[in-house]
Amino acid sequence: MSTTSFKLPEELEQRAAFVAQARQAKAEMLQNGNGHTPEDIRAYLRQRIEDSQVRRPGKKPWKE
Repeated sequence: MSTTSFKLPEELEQRAAFVAQARQAKAEMLQNGNGHTPEDIRAYLRQRIEDSQVRRPGKKPWKE
């Protein structure tokens, strides 16, 4: 029996990569207890809309 292979669309590959990154970030956050506050993320995204060179906010401890 022959096998069939196909190439995933670029958008689907990008989504899969994003999900993998998000899972890795969550695992790191749960392991070390550092993350971003919602306020910092909102401010970052607002600044990012205006300036693509804005720095990401620093991580802060969220669990003790």
